[in-house]
Amino acid sequence: MLQAQVSKKVVCSPGKLSSLLTPAEDTTITNLQITGTMDVRDFITTYSFTKLDTLDISTINITEYSSNDTVGVANELPANAFHNEMFASVSLPNTIIAIGEDAFAGCFNLTSLTIPSSVTILRDYAFDDCGLIAINIPSTVQTVGYGAFMSCSKLTILNIEKGVQSIGDDCFDDCINLQTIAIAAQKIGEYAFNSCLN
Repeated sequence: MLQAQVSKKVVCSPGKLSSLLTPAEDTTITNLQITGTMDVRDFITTYSFTKLDTLDISTINITEYSSNDTVGVANELPANAFHNEMFASVSLPNTIIAIGEDAFAGCFNLTSLTIPSSVTILRDYAFDDCGLIAINIPSTVQTVGYGAFMSCSKLTILNIEKGVQSIGDDCFDDCINLQTIAIAAQKIGEYAFNSCLN
């Protein structure tokens, strides 16, 4: 049975995303475009969007936020930003400089993603156990963290552009279907391609 598509566009101010959608929309919205400015609290709010399939945050700015238990850095997609989210598509802003630890870990339905050319670091486990089929790591990325793409069992095509300086240990460990690899990185960590059967 096909799910009805429910779309919404909101303009966000830091920490205010939760007030822009009703509880009913949290559980029915499938396509969401967010503009304006977000902080780590707004990414936490997305956990309640249980039917979200497509997320467009391509024009947002990410601002710093800090409290006793939550810290978010300006221009960085926060750690665990979309951990275990079920959406299939996300458009990222070209202003982010880092993708945080576990940002897309466990996103099984996410099959493709464009890493913006503004990104300089992919933190540890950023895409661990994700559904990506193909990925291009642009030349602007200096460091790809430990286990960044570990256990991406659907990943078949990998392109790492010239200019990438360091690929972390266990980075592509257990990417069992990896078939096409183009690498121009200066340093490749230990066991970076461990258990890649093809």
